[in-house]
Amino acid sequence: MNNVSFILGVIALILSALLLPSYVTVVVAVLLIGLWRSYFLVIALGVILDVTFGVPVQSFGGFAYFYTTIFATLVVMSFVFERTLME
Repeated sequence: MNNVSFILGVIALILSALLLPSYVTVVVAVLLIGLWRSYFLVIALGVILDVTFGVPVQSFGGFAYFYTTIFATLVVMSFVFERTLME
């Protein structure tokens, strides 16, 4: 993949985070992880989303870093699947 498609993917991730429901953002993040292996970018966006939109969720004991946890879990799962499938 070339740089133009990567930049379009990053723009799509940011726009989906700001304008679309969260499940669309997760799908775009999975595509960025799968196609370009942009792990740091996805986790950084999770932190930015939590700082911007995050509120403590009482059902999780007041935990406020929901997006960061989801995106970090996606990154860890991609590492595990990549190592498992490559062996």
